[in-house]
Amino acid sequence: MQMVMLERRNMRILMRGLACTALACTLIASSLAVADELKIGGAGPAMGTMRLLAERFNQTHDQPKISVLAASLGSAGGIRAATEGAIDIGVSSVRLTESEQSKGATETEVARTPFVFAVGLSTPVSGLSTLELQDIYWNIYEQKNPDWGNYLDRSLERADRPPERIRIIMRPSNESDNAIIKRISPKIDTAMTALEQRPGMIVRSTAQENAAAIEEVPGAFGTSTLSLIVTEHRKIRPLKIDGVEPLPQSVADGRYPYYKSVFLITGSKSSASVQEFIAFVQSKDGRAILAETGHTVVAGPKPKLPTW
Repeated sequence: MQMVMLERRNMRILMRGLACTALACTLIASSLAVADELKIGGAGPAMGTMRLLAERFNQTHDQPKISVLAASLGSAGGIRAATEGAIDIGVSSVRLTESEQSKGATETEVARTPFVFAVGLSTPVSGLSTLELQDIYWNIYEQKNPDWGNYLDRSLERADRPPERIRIIMRPSNESDNAIIKRISPKIDTAMTALEQRPGMIVRSTAQENAAAIEEVPGAFGTSTLSLIVTEHRKIRPLKIDGVEPLPQSVADGRYPYYKSVFLITGSKSSASVQEFIAFVQSKDGRAILAETGHTVVAGPKPKLPTW
């Protein structure tokens, strides 16, 4: 009887051990599964392109799998999340600060996309001179309520209709869009700085909300990027500035001076898998996707891949 009880007790211990082993294996497998998925997040204008790059990478590589966050973190959020290890790769349109570099963050510039001044498709305007651009911001600053009458392209539909009042779609004061605009001239800098503080202005926080406002608000005038317009199929017309189309080639040859960079940000504990994805972005396939989505490719240093 005692022998039977002892055998049963040993069997229970064995079963418990097997159960614990199975649980441990499950936990390890789960951990490995998480480790084999890379998360990317950051600047809203680049997220459409990142999704296409991730899709192509996932089709051609067994591991790791790339996941792009649905919500925009912005450049600052992407840098912070990558530095703190919350995501594997941050996407930013601005360079790292010395403080961020001191925390172990590194940047790799992979592309540039035209930064565009834009209107909705129902606004019959196709281009502005730098002086006209300055006048629009200054006249709104002086509350003159300008309309599009002096800037119409008569070859476009709706040009024979009464012109809409110009309504600027603003970004928050800490956004890089505003810094680019302010650098155009001291007069625009003065106007923009005042408009950032003026109550009643239309302000949109994310790149996607901003693009939607340009599409929907009558007479809207704002900024975006060519890559966002292309990848999200936005009903927005990028404007020529001083007769130059905001195209990747125009950025590459210096004829169009306004652009946003695409920096891939990694933290101090960047893995070999992260470097593999960055190498893919810089590969022939990756460069083709960047070109298709409104970018000029930047030939940066290649990441060091592990040797097996």
